[in-house]
Amino acid sequence: MNIESFVATSQQLFHMAEDGSWPSIQKHGLLSTAALLAKWEYSEKDRLAICGTHRPKSFPIDHKKYGRAILRDQKAIDPEKLRKCLVGMTEEEWYHLLNSKVFFWPDWQALKWFLQATAYFNKPHVVITIDTHRLLGKFADMITLSAINTGSTFPRRNQISPEPRGKDTFKRIQEYQLPRARELAVDDGVQDLVRFTVSVQRLIIREKDAEPEVLETLWQPNHQ
Repeated sequence: MNIESFVATSQQLFHMAEDGSWPSIQKHGLLSTAALLAKWEYSEKDRLAICGTHRPKSFPIDHKKYGRAILRDQKAIDPEKLRKCLVGMTEEEWYHLLNSKVFFWPDWQALKWFLQATAYFNKPHVVITIDTHRLLGKFADMITLSAINTGSTFPRRNQISPEPRGKDTFKRIQEYQLPRARELAVDDGVQDLVRFTVSVQRLIIREKDAEPEVLETLWQPNHQ
C-alpha cells in the first residue's frame, strides 16, 4: 500500500484516551508508555517492569515539573489468551512492543465498536481526531499498520480464538498488502500532536449500537 491509497480510505484517524488526559497530551504530546515513563524520569528498572507486564487498569504518574499523566489500561487483553496466540514472541516482548507505540483507529466504526466494549461502555473517554494526510506527511517512516486490533484478545465475530500475532503483525505502509488496516501505530509517539489535530471531544456510548454522545468539545482549531 502507498500513502496516497491509505489516506484515500482513511482521511481521519481516531485515538481514544483516558478521560481527563487531554491537558497533559496537549502540553507534552501523545507519547508511548515507554516514552512517557522516560520523560517522567522513571528508572530503567521501573520502566522495564511497567512496559513488560499487563496493565489491568489505568493509573496516574506524577512529575514535579510535568505534572500528572495517565497510563492507559490494557483491559482488552486477556493474558492467558495472549499467551496462546503469540507467534515467535513472549508475552513480555509483546507488551514491550505495544508500549513503544501510540495507536489510532483508521475508521470511525472501529472506534465505535471499542467504545462499546464492556470495559469502556457507558463511561466517558477523550477521543482525538487526527488529519491523516498531515500526520503521514511527517511521520510516515515511523508508522506501521496492522490487520488486527493488537491491544485486544477478543475474537472477531464468528471466531473462537483471537488472531495470531507477533513481530510481523506490524508492517510499514509500503509493506502492507491488504486493502484496509485495522490499526495505525506511530513509534514512540507524536510530541506536536496539536499540529495534526482536527478536534478533541469527550464521548460516551450509553446504549449498544448507538452513536457516541458528545459530552464536551475540549479542543478544536481557533477554539482553545
